Amino acid sequence: MAIIAVRRRGALAAIFGLIASAAAFADTETTYSFSWYVGQTVTDFPAAITLREGESGFSYADFASADGSDLRVKDSGGNLLPHEIERWNTSGSSIVWVKMPSLSSSASVTLSWGDVDAPAASGGVWDDDFLHVFHFGDDAKKNSSPWVYTTT
Repeated sequence: MAIIAVRRRGALAAIFGLIASAAAFADTETTYSFSWYVGQTVTDFPAAITLREGESGFSYADFASADGSDLRVKDSGGNLLPHEIERWNTSGSSIVWVKMPSLSSSASVTLSWGDVDAPAASGGVWDDDFLHVFHFGDDAKKNSSPWVYTTT
């Protein structure tokens, strides 16, 4: 899936590549890398993470809540990051948006779950600076720069 988000203030337009799937889920905590990100470094920017059953040991059954509300996202310093579950589908893939303090190809976060009493991050993922967020299907392909949506 390709995402393009356009931010109004500061004339920032960021294009980022394919939404990768969460990898290396071992227990109730794992590190997720944004090595797939191909854009410039941006700050306070939402990034999408796709979760899939059975992928690298990830299992919805490991969650304490049926709706994923026990999912927590932390930066490398252990600070909670705001996140929003766009879609929680225990029979398929789920999409979680995380507000990244700094998004680059070297950025990573820690995903943890299983503790319904864990504190949640305050603040939202989206702000009034976003005019549009375009979601393209899994068949979107990078043809050349700039991104071109194609079904072939």
